Amino acid sequence: ELLRFDGAGWAPIPFDEGSVTAASIADGVLWAAVDGLLYRRNRFDEWERLDAPMWPTPIAEVRGYAAGGAWVVRADQLCHVEPRETLRVSGVRPYGRLPEGAGLTLSVYGKTSTEGSLSAQLDGGGLNVTRTADSWSVTRADSLSPGWHTLSLTASSDEGVVRRTVKFLVEGGETGGPPMPPPGEPTVFWEEDIRPIYERSCSACHGEGGNQTFMGSFEAFSALGELALERVSRGEMPPPAAGNVEPLSEAEVQLLETWVQEGMNP
Repeated sequence: ELLRFDGAGWAPIPFDEGSVTAASIADGVLWAAVDGLLYRRNRFDEWERLDAPMWPTPIAEVRGYAAGGAWVVRADQLCHVEPRETLRVSGVRPYGRLPEGAGLTLSVYGKTSTEGSLSAQLDGGGLNVTRTADSWSVTRADSLSPGWHTLSLTASSDEGVVRRTVKFLVEGGETGGPPMPPPGEPTVFWEEDIRPIYERSCSACHGEGGNQTFMGSFEAFSALGELALERVSRGEMPPPAAGNVEPLSEAEVQLLETWVQEGMNP
C-alpha cells in the first residue's frame, strides 16, 4: 500500500500492480518497484510500467530526482532511468571542445528519430539535416570560427516536440567562458518578459489552485528557474497531458535561458 500525507492526514495512492518493495518521489513524480519491475506515476495520476528486461533481479532501492529520472539499485548494480524523451548527440558534447578549423559532423538520436523530423541551427543559422536508418546526420563542411557556438535542435513528431541546446567551444584565438550577457546590464526581466510566458504556458498547473508547485510569483519562479529552463529546453514542460497548452517557442526558451544566465532579474 502506498500512502501520502496531504497536510491534514494520510491518503492512499491507488496501486494494483503488487506489493511495493521500494518507492521514491521527487518533483511530483512517484516511483514504485515490485520486485524486479519498475513503475512511474506522473503528475496526472497515471501509472506507467517501464520496460526493463535487464532487471530480472529484485530492485533494492529507488531514488528519484528533480529532473525527472531515477537511480535504481539492484544486486551490485546502479542503473540510471530516464523515461522521458530526449535527444542524444554524438560528435560534440555540451561545453566540449573542437579543434581549430573543425567543421561539424553530428549524429542525433531520439525516440522520434525513426518517424519524426529534425531541424538544426548553429548560432541561429540553419544546418543540413539528413535522415539515416535510425538517426539524423547534421553537417556543416566549412571550418567553424574560434569561440563559443550554440547548437539548437528541434525534433517533431505526432507525439510532440523535443528540443535540445548544446553549447561548445572551437579552439583558437582568444576564448573565454560561454557567451553571457554583460554583467550589470540585464536585458530580460520577470515582470516584462518571463511572467507572460508563465501565464500562457505554466499557470494552468503551477498557478493558484493548480495541482503542481506554485510558480506564479517572482520569488517562486526564480527559485526553480534553472530547473524550469532544463525542462522546457528538453520539451518536457508543459507536458503533453496538459491539454491545449502550447509548448514554448524556440524564442521563448532562449528568453528564459538569457533570464537565468543574467541572474533572474525581477
